[in-house]
Amino acid sequence: MADAANSTGSVAGSTISKGKPARLGVPLPLRVLAAIRQ
Repeated sequence: MADAANSTGSVAGSTISKGKPARLGVPLPLRVLAAIRQ
């Protein structure tokens, strides 16, 4: 699970930036953390 999350981290970040996090089912807290990491 952790490895999968790390591998898709940048992809999820790009998707979140595009405003389409719903497709990945990313919760708001994870979206915030992803934004902080970048």
